[in-house]
Amino acid sequence: MGVFACLFLFFLASCETDTYLLRPQSSYYYGDAATRGITGHFPRHFFDNTVARLDTVVMVLQKMEADTPFVARFEENYGLPLWNAVYALADEDVTCFLVPLWKPDAEKKIEALWFFRIADGRMKFFPLSRTSIQGEEQSFIFDLLAYQAFGMNNAEQLVFEKAETPQTRMYITFTECWDVYTGTEAHLEYSYTNCIDRTYWIQDSSIPPLGGGTGTGDVLYPGNDGGGSGSPSGSSKAKSIFQNDSLDKSVWEKVEDLIEEIIEDCMGGNLYNAVKDFLDGEKINFQLTDDKDSSYSPSKKSIFLSKNDMLSGTLLHELFHVYQVKQSSDNISSMNKEIEAHLAQYKYLKKHNRLDDIPKKNFDGRWRAVQSIDENIDNNGNFIRGDSVSNELYAFQRELFETQFEYNVVAAFRKFGYNEAAYNSNLSIEQNFLNIKDLTINCN
Repeated sequence: MGVFACLFLFFLASCETDTYLLRPQSSYYYGDAATRGITGHFPRHFFDNTVARLDTVVMVLQKMEADTPFVARFEENYGLPLWNAVYALADEDVTCFLVPLWKPDAEKKIEALWFFRIADGRMKFFPLSRTSIQGEEQSFIFDLLAYQAFGMNNAEQLVFEKAETPQTRMYITFTECWDVYTGTEAHLEYSYTNCIDRTYWIQDSSIPPLGGGTGTGDVLYPGNDGGGSGSPSGSSKAKSIFQNDSLDKSVWEKVEDLIEEIIEDCMGGNLYNAVKDFLDGEKINFQLTDDKDSSYSPSKKSIFLSKNDMLSGTLLHELFHVYQVKQSSDNISSMNKEIEAHLAQYKYLKKHNRLDDIPKKNFDGRWRAVQSIDENIDNNGNFIRGDSVSNELYAFQRELFETQFEYNVVAAFRKFGYNEAAYNSNLSIEQNFLNIKDLTINCN
């Protein structure tokens, strides 16, 4: 499915329950009417005035800012987030947040919002301006957010009060109605009623491209520490992502055990959930092979697991390739992918004291090269900087590692099985391990 040919208020409808509608917090006033505006000072900085329910969202964004700065550009284009005027909606499977965006030197009117949708262990988000959508009815949500942020001091002097809400219509629609008034607080005049029960389309063209410091993205959403983004449910986790009608029950049970081992690991749990999310109901063909080595074929949509190497680390390695292919851009070459997948496997085995799963006869120069990478790259894909290391020494260490990476690690992989693999030498250290970084965002 595309990043967002998104049903904007379908998300509102599918998210909405009485449980999450406008719960009281210290900076809110709630009753039969919507909040009467933010109390206290308005934000001076990007992450001012955050609220508890957005702690994880803010943590993810702060980590993104540290890795790829976007705040300055985002603030220039859209303004500051008014975190404590968030509009939140949720059901059992999906949580949505609409955060109003405002430039302090502008009138008290909301011209843009930041939309977050959290489901299936991922957070999809993008900014949306009032001018990027068509029709007066669609501007209703911006007016509502303005009332939440500024109360009756909003520029349009609109007042919103909860109206009687009709019964749910059809199976995807939840309707919520608001009466809109104008005038002073002591002398309000009814203007109109608006119900959120329609489908509003936002085309891809109105949404900034993913990444690149745009405040737009589709990232893993941190869940519990023990099992990635939450252990998947269902009677068979293996059959949720794999298919093969000819496999014996005993083989399926073995594969299920391998998946369970992978999910117990934080990175492994995130990896499984991400692959399952990518597949969106489709399945990878799972085959056992008599070959010495296991492999993943994107063209055949198949994983071939060696009968002599049915181990969780090996399966994690091949699932990592599935993830790489889905995330890949043209400048990530096959050698770079292979080295990263080996490092992910090595770190998984090392963390769980399973390095013996790599037989000593197979611990060749390739694996020794991976071991040397592990000594310089931490579990979150970052180059390790020692304590009290000067900037000059740190720059030298990075340069030395990059040289060793290109001339020693790549050479070892070429000697032991990957002679034909293309290598891109223009990537930075961090760019070589972006998938490890993504899959360990909530891992220690």
